Amino acid sequence: MLAYCTFRPSHPLSRQQPSLRLRGRDFIFVAFQFHTGEEGNKAAQDVYDSIRSLTCKLGKIEKLYAFKYLPSGPEKEYNGWEIYDSRKEWKRQGISEKEPDRGWRISKINVDYQV
Repeated sequence: MLAYCTFRPSHPLSRQQPSLRLRGRDFIFVAFQFHTGEEGNKAAQDVYDSIRSLTCKLGKIEKLYAFKYLPSGPEKEYNGWEIYDSRKEWKRQGISEKEPDRGWRISKINVDYQV
């Protein structure tokens, strides 16, 4: 759920460490700092490239990490899509799909992810 990722390399004459700055769609902000010097810049660039390749649509949507992820350990036992029920979740939150004045509705328009 990243909104953006910024790579800030360090200049050879600067004492500033190279860094990555991530902002989530929920406005959580995280910064990673790396060692100064060429090794730090290379490590930061490698991490940035990995994040970008796993989160940005590059060519086909199927290349995104969400489509490649294979659960391991205890996660293998469960299929989250079988556990999650949007109608029950809405009820838990006090949202009723039958009340049009609330502005919420469940749609199946993109159930197959074609739109």
